[in-house]
Amino acid sequence: MKRTRAALAAALAAALVAALFPGLALAEDRDGAVGIAGITYEVDEFDAAGMGDGTPALARDITAYIADHGGDWYENHTLDLVNGTSGDSDWVKFTVTPDDVNLDQTTFLIRTQSTAAGVDTVIELYGPGSGFAYTLGHLAGSGDPLAVEVNDEDIWRSAYTHDSALLFRPAAPGVYYVRIRPWSNAGTYIGDAGPYRLHLKRGVFQRIAGADRIQTAIAVSQLMFTATDAPATLNISVVIADAYNYPDALTGSVLAGISDGPLLLTSGSTLSAGVGQEILRIGANRVYVVGGSDVVSDGVFSQIQALHPGIGVYRVAGDDRCMTASEIALQARSDAPGYAESMSNLAIIAYGWNFPDALAATALSAARNVPVLLTGATTLNEDAEEALFHLGTTDVVIVGGPDVVSSVVEDQLKAILGSTHVLRIGGTDRYETAKMFASWACDLTGPGSRGDNWIGTPGSPNLMAPLRARYFGIASGEDFPDALSGGSACGLIGSPILLTRKANPYGYIAAEHDGALPPGHTDWVSDYHTIYPATPFEHGLIFGGPAAIETSTMAILDNSVMLVSRP
Repeated sequence: MKRTRAALAAALAAALVAALFPGLALAEDRDGAVGIAGITYEVDEFDAAGMGDGTPALARDITAYIADHGGDWYENHTLDLVNGTSGDSDWVKFTVTPDDVNLDQTTFLIRTQSTAAGVDTVIELYGPGSGFAYTLGHLAGSGDPLAVEVNDEDIWRSAYTHDSALLFRPAAPGVYYVRIRPWSNAGTYIGDAGPYRLHLKRGVFQRIAGADRIQTAIAVSQLMFTATDAPATLNISVVIADAYNYPDALTGSVLAGISDGPLLLTSGSTLSAGVGQEILRIGANRVYVVGGSDVVSDGVFSQIQALHPGIGVYRVAGDDRCMTASEIALQARSDAPGYAESMSNLAIIAYGWNFPDALAATALSAARNVPVLLTGATTLNEDAEEALFHLGTTDVVIVGGPDVVSSVVEDQLKAILGSTHVLRIGGTDRYETAKMFASWACDLTGPGSRGDNWIGTPGSPNLMAPLRARYFGIASGEDFPDALSGGSACGLIGSPILLTRKANPYGYIAAEHDGALPPGHTDWVSDYHTIYPATPFEHGLIFGGPAAIETSTMAILDNSVMLVSRP
């Protein structure tokens, strides 16, 4: 169990929770509803309505609300009383049909998510039969015959979150009960009171999205970070980039990576709604503004400075996109020791005037502190070459085929580093390139021995630890913003990001019909199961709303991965 932090000051908590969960009322004082830190919370609507949901007998039936593949359903709850010895519990129930088990082989995803400080939820699932990974009778209660599966951590979490998630495939039809409670230690509840969201759906993917690209980046940040004690108290950085101009945000992922912080987007002319509040909510003590004042104005810079005197704000920029990428890499190298980090000896080289190939590299960049340098197509950019020297780079991966980064550039790099220390990863299109990069980054393909937990180039096959293939994110390959924030989030947990078309999911993630791929080409699921045939995927995230990835596309991906996964 990760550490429990004290809650925010009452006024800040009230303001933030009201903003983030407008359907939840907060009370300044309410007898018997006091959290450990003394903050009071109004009971949620299910308790307040007199129904009560604190026991299995009072569990609400949510069968009709559970979202199908491609959809999402959630409702807002509050753990309104945690006093150190006992805690508020919220119970729901739903019915699993014989078809769910035998015909559809349905997997259900249950998640809790809170953006408030100290809220540390545990999910307990009770159901008929014994088809669970755990049998913990003492948690089920005296005389309760139900088996129970427990989860108190979400795989999609940085070191700063308290959320939980449970992915399960029921072994028998019947009524299943879900209890959400604070974390306990030897029977003592120590998680704080506060609001959370309960998600429950069929399938393995959850969509993370906001009203637009800027709000989606905020939603991703809220997924990965709960609130800290107060503004400017946490030693992490936020990277701010122009929401409508991709090069600086693409290369800024390494700055997010050195401190395990988020990447947020803004309008270039004024700080967009919600961005400042998110910086304060997280409690980051540093903000990097990437790009010159022509893309992120001095006015935006000043607005960030005005948020809190304890937040250091720094602009990282060059004369053009290639120089900015190099300056970002050098800034990351300079600041990494302050976060007890170091830069990788590997660098990514990508074409600077299009985004898809570099998108695939953002997760590795954030996860392993790998700089992304930009170049033109026909000759190696001088700033990129200089950065390689100052960074002490020993190996390079070129992302994209010779039509985007020419063989001349490849030969120049080989002359600098040695022919075996340059690896090119490029497919027939952006979707295969992203898949090939992810497979390499997760040690599913060469060079070197597959599945040996090392990745690198032919000359340095054991250069770094791979990403974790069991968890992956998906974003649109037709536009860049959702993949930018999503790639950084994937990097936080050390997992890859894949790309899909908006309206056609078939191709390089989970091909399921004849002719979907050219002969001899493979999809992501096939690459994974070749190395790990008996290890199921865990739940994943899809970044962006239906305007970026249609509901039908998500539904197909959701169902396809569910059917090949065996939790």
